[in-house]
Amino acid sequence: MNIHHRHMQQITQHMQAWTQTHLAHIGIYECNYSSLNMQNAQWIGLPMNYQWYCAYLEQGLDASLVDRLKRGTHYWNQKELLYKKYHYFTQSLGIENPHRLDFTVATACGFEILTLSCDHKLRAAEYVYVQHAFNSLSATAQHLAVQHPQISLEFAYADAFQRPQQPLPQTSRSKPLASYHQGATTPQLKQSH
Repeated sequence: MNIHHRHMQQITQHMQAWTQTHLAHIGIYECNYSSLNMQNAQWIGLPMNYQWYCAYLEQGLDASLVDRLKRGTHYWNQKELLYKKYHYFTQSLGIENPHRLDFTVATACGFEILTLSCDHKLRAAEYVYVQHAFNSLSATAQHLAVQHPQISLEFAYADAFQRPQQPLPQTSRSKPLASYHQGATTPQLKQSH
């Protein structure tokens, strides 16, 4: 097993504990974070389920990231291959009809995506809570990327993503999320030493 996968196994354990502690109470049972740097074609993923992470990479499902880079919150289309593969995987875990959604924000270098699975469509108050969790997880991911550069992978599909001719309008989310809501009180993912 290479060093990348050893780190991913540790990260999935931390993500499982963090999600159970901080998001399970609102019906979220899976949480994954991705950061895509389009300038240097790098991808950092913090998965919660190691088996799904491996299947996702082995089956080339990471190519779907290009189509998912739409700012805002988007539920996965249940008719698309990615959702069908995920649904098939979750059925083996006893989960039926997951609601899978992406929270996507543009950053100065690319995008950040928080992908969640929950037992219902989120309510307005839950969106706010998840947004704070996204900010916290973003800061943690940046810290982990510095500590463990082996978690970064080449994003082979960066060239397939075409930025619009006109720059996207600047929003309060044009920087990595960690640079906002510095005072957020959302608990941090525990670090392993």
